[in-house]
Amino acid sequence: MDSAGGLVIVATPIGNLGDISSRAAEALRSADLVACEDTRRTATLLRHVGSSAPMVPAHEHNEAGRATDLVRRMEDGATVAFVSDAGMPVISDPGGRVVRAAVDAGIPVTVVPGPSAVETALALSGLPVEPYTFVGFFPRRTAERQDVVAAHAGAIVGFESPRRVADLVADLAEVAPDRPAAVCRELTKLHEEVLRGSLAELRESMGERVRGEVTVVIGPREPDQVDAVGEMEHAVAVLLDAGLSPRACADAVARLGIGGGPPPPPAAPPPPPRAPPPPSRGTKPSGASSTNRRRRDSSPVMRMRTICSSRGRTGTVRPPMSTAVAKDAMRSKSGGRTPAGPMRTRPALTSTGTGPAVPAPRRDRA
Repeated sequence: MDSAGGLVIVATPIGNLGDISSRAAEALRSADLVACEDTRRTATLLRHVGSSAPMVPAHEHNEAGRATDLVRRMEDGATVAFVSDAGMPVISDPGGRVVRAAVDAGIPVTVVPGPSAVETALALSGLPVEPYTFVGFFPRRTAERQDVVAAHAGAIVGFESPRRVADLVADLAEVAPDRPAAVCRELTKLHEEVLRGSLAELRESMGERVRGEVTVVIGPREPDQVDAVGEMEHAVAVLLDAGLSPRACADAVARLGIGGGPPPPPAAPPPPPRAPPPPSRGTKPSGASSTNRRRRDSSPVMRMRTICSSRGRTGTVRPPMSTAVAKDAMRSKSGGRTPAGPMRTRPALTSTGTGPAVPAPRRDRA
């Protein structure tokens, strides 16, 4: 090792101690200090390779503070080997903060490669894995898990707790039931097991209790599924730009059958309106009273009564009498003679249409 001190990232076996390389064993034996995730597990490894180097814990809860101490020791000339419980440090494991602190301090950093659960599961899955996306640990929420599958058309690989792997498969099967997958358990160990099939098949065959370390590989989508998903994403983008809410966009896309799925069946037509009940005996049908009222109001008698009420008079209205008719009536009463003096006639009522009657102008005869 470099006498000036430095940091060595050492990959350790993921389950089988026989997988450690000679270079990794030599790095652990030559280190002045071994920073590890769990001192109990690392102690077994150090005994296996014959290392007596002292250990200090460096896990996710104390790594930030531990990085400062390790940098100080390396600046004093110590060589620090950093290991995790299994596999390569930094990759979904502690070590990233220590590496950044060493780089910032100008301390040499080197890596001893070795076993990795990611590459091992990809090779063992039997699925097309180029390209692939490593997501670390899968999210715990259902919607976030389903978003991961929807966002990547290529292969996906990630870790999951044995207590949640059944729920993970069930959640993914809801949105991609035909997508192939492989659930790899206890890789490189005595009880290694790989479950293969579509997500829907794995959901039915997987038990609720799974033990050991689990790595999940999801195969790529079929080409027609990729085209359908692209069409769906384009439709959603257009609807969002048009001002629809995300919920309304999802409902519209589902109803139109965009994305490869069949459209939902049309909604049942609404029931016909109920007929009104027949009128009972002795009652007039609806609308009869108003119709008769309109007929009465339009009769000449009612129009004249309206005229009279508007003039403040009651009783029967005499028809209008012209001046000539009035003269003839006076002659018949006086025996054909015209009475002396001016003749005065009763003011006649004239009406125009349906308007109020007005008295005719009085005419005096000399």
